[in-house]
Amino acid sequence: NITNLFGHSSKFKSCSNSGFCKRQKASNGNDYYIDSKSIQMNNDVFEAVMIYRQYPTMKDKQLKLTISRVINNVIRLFVTELNPIRQRYQINDIMTENARKFLKFSNVEQKSDQCVLSWNDKYSVNIQYNPFRITISNNGKIEMIINEFDKFYFEPYIKRKDYSNCEGDDCPSEPQEEKDLWEERFSSHTYYYDNGPASNGLDFTFVNNDFVYGIPEHASCLKLKNTASNDDNDDDEEETEKDDDEYSEPYRLWNLDVFEYKLDVPDALYGAIPYILGYNGDNANAVLWMNSAETYIDVKNSFSNNGKNIRWMSESGVIEAFVLLYDNNDNNNNINYLQQYYEITGYPQLPSIFTLGHHQCRWNYNDIEDVEDISNKFDELDIPNDFIWLDIEHTDGKRYFTWDNYNFKDAKSMIDYVSSSGRKMVTIVDPHIKKDDNYYIHRDINNLGLWVKDRNNNDYTGWCWPGDSRYPDFTNPKMRQFWSEQFKFDKYDQSTKDLFIWNDMNEPSVFNGPEVSMPISNIHQNDIRHNEVHNIYGYYVHQATYNGLLLRSDYKERPFVLSRSFFAGSQRFGAIWTGDNTANWEHLQISVPMLLSLSIAGLPFVGADIGGFFNNPDGELMARWYELGAYYPFFRNHAHQDTERRELWQFDDQYAQRMKNAILTRYRILPYLYTLFYLSSSEQNSNLILRPLWFDEFRNDKTMYDRDDAFFFGPAFYVQPITQSNINEIDVNLPENINNNAIYYEMYGNRLNIYKSGKHHLIGYQSRIPVLRYGGTITCEKHRIRRSASLMKYDPITIVIALDANNNANGDHYMDDEHSLNGKYILTKLNYNGDKNELKNEIIFASNDLKDIPDIEVERIVIMGKDIHKKDFKEIEIKQLSNSRKTRQFGTAINTLAIRKPQIIINQPFAIALK
Repeated sequence: NITNLFGHSSKFKSCSNSGFCKRQKASNGNDYYIDSKSIQMNNDVFEAVMIYRQYPTMKDKQLKLTISRVINNVIRLFVTELNPIRQRYQINDIMTENARKFLKFSNVEQKSDQCVLSWNDKYSVNIQYNPFRITISNNGKIEMIINEFDKFYFEPYIKRKDYSNCEGDDCPSEPQEEKDLWEERFSSHTYYYDNGPASNGLDFTFVNNDFVYGIPEHASCLKLKNTASNDDNDDDEEETEKDDDEYSEPYRLWNLDVFEYKLDVPDALYGAIPYILGYNGDNANAVLWMNSAETYIDVKNSFSNNGKNIRWMSESGVIEAFVLLYDNNDNNNNINYLQQYYEITGYPQLPSIFTLGHHQCRWNYNDIEDVEDISNKFDELDIPNDFIWLDIEHTDGKRYFTWDNYNFKDAKSMIDYVSSSGRKMVTIVDPHIKKDDNYYIHRDINNLGLWVKDRNNNDYTGWCWPGDSRYPDFTNPKMRQFWSEQFKFDKYDQSTKDLFIWNDMNEPSVFNGPEVSMPISNIHQNDIRHNEVHNIYGYYVHQATYNGLLLRSDYKERPFVLSRSFFAGSQRFGAIWTGDNTANWEHLQISVPMLLSLSIAGLPFVGADIGGFFNNPDGELMARWYELGAYYPFFRNHAHQDTERRELWQFDDQYAQRMKNAILTRYRILPYLYTLFYLSSSEQNSNLILRPLWFDEFRNDKTMYDRDDAFFFGPAFYVQPITQSNINEIDVNLPENINNNAIYYEMYGNRLNIYKSGKHHLIGYQSRIPVLRYGGTITCEKHRIRRSASLMKYDPITIVIALDANNNANGDHYMDDEHSLNGKYILTKLNYNGDKNELKNEIIFASNDLKDIPDIEVERIVIMGKDIHKKDFKEIEIKQLSNSRKTRQFGTAINTLAIRKPQIIINQPFAIALK
């Protein structure tokens, strides 16, 4: 039984049964200090030697430390052996060139016991030699302390002592304590650390931060809970007992295929982004711990600094940490805090607009007739849908890049049929390859010698969906290039431009391996062991697939690739989902903090399986999930093969209609969502799509920092999920903005409700969830029903304006051809001035050639504002280019004004004045 083999009935490791983590936790710290005689500035980089305190003259214990400034206000800290017996693994092909392009410090002040590096008359880094400590200040105010609790830890490589040369009864055997450094038994597997102990660690204190966030992926709340006792705080600091808001184990980052994962635990899941954000009213500072080995993170209070202390503990690799400094109150910061992170790891992909529509998926649709019936049913019921997906059963015996010869014999005709309704298809392509010499993918990789090897240097074989499987070495650029070429139309049989790809099982998943994955002693190119690169294996699969779709279109079309596993930088290659969730209310609820955690860590294109992958949701749960899922950036219905069919028409009409309404809501706001994705991917913006309630202009509302029950969908929509059964009324607490005048609107039918910040009891939610427009925002929408997003391209725009307390509002609208990489686009800014009662549209950016961008008419403008219907407007003056006219085609309702057919286009400047 496969599910029993790799489900939660098997055990996954934690710190308490990981040797390196236990060694670090048991360490007294303060093992190393900086040799003051070694200090030098070399090409704008601070360089020093770190000395092992217990044996200061031992050369093989000495370390090389460098501290540099990169990318504006980012500090890079790097540590490795000074005289290594083996080169440590360092991530080299994920980060951008800017990540290691060193910038000058404005001032360097060296003293006998410390060195101060400063720049821009703002930030300074104070490096204390003994004890080793780094303090980072902003205008003299301390914001970050590195090694506050002396948790710097480094195990230089050693050679294993050979006990085999001795003969006789008195020969010593290897002590168990030594053996445990090289071999570790867990469950039924032995973990071989063939290069020996090599772990490292360091702690970072976020000063004046009550909360920190990040390090996805965990099925936990958004704020990071404390995991470490405060026993090692200063003696005079208060102690707290562990409570329900703490974990007894550190958070773990180790990409795993976890079957029916537990909730509210720090256990590892499918992906890992070693990034932690501290956010408050003053700053948005972060730490990126660029390490792809197994990593644990402890979180605890720093009472003396009113902050949170984060302790990173990694099994191997170099220490390469980036401290990203961002001042929330700096008027020169007109872009988001994530911009510096993206400058290190790459900017998110701008997806094609059709990928933002509704996706219908199942393991598995049975055959071509089944797929075509699904497409026809969407048409029959006037329900928009953009994708139909095929899981592993579509292949010839789980041989990826092939089709089942009976059920999907004429696959191209099926794809073309689905495409005739403006839709696309997705097939799954997993990275385990069936061991079959007659299978061309296996044969070709075999001939190229590009498999992952076992510790004896033989091609590694594990068990996965096809049975015996081999695993390509995706750390090798040659393997990634080979993989990319397999997506060419002349190689992937019956594929077309309307077929896109899904990478699953790329943690990698190995059913009979340790923790359902690959042995850590497996060997990649250049004698790199798997334990060193495990967390980036899935990243490389995702990257190679993405590049394959680029290659097949001659770099003209945007790829769409969904991946389950991820790492820092995966935002460049497409969408991520939260894996094998379950059809229950708890998993519906946890989807919000899980997706918010991914969002704030730089992954914008994220979603959870609507309805839950396992088990059978009832109609109410499915409807509630759709009502929330319409505001997931990635919007997919997916289910396990053992579940009942769950296309929305399988449910009672009362629930099916609610699901349809949710889908229609999603499609109405697609222009707004597409604009959000552009702003997310833009170097000039780097905005979040899914936003925590404390983000940006709500940062001074301290009551929001520990909440994850609701979120903002871009700047315009406050979304409050309903995550319990039989609920039709709900208490909400709306965030207050920095001006203390936040206002929210909810329009339902002909009724418009207006709310201020704070607590409200909302009623009447039998068939919807509270979604409120935030005052001060403008959205561009399309309200006509089509079969798919592609067919909406030429539809007219409705502009919806929600005025703030001062009767002002603004918003953006982005347009291009919605699918290609031709670089032709236009971004306009809409601004409503309450003093002038005027709406203006101005071009912010535009390419030189706009011939592929159609002129789109504005058919309606809706303005929401308190008492706007009481203003005695007589006429409206409309100006666009050389045209000017006046009209009385407008109407009012309570707190609402609507302008009909203003005869303007959205992609040109205009001005509309209410007189």
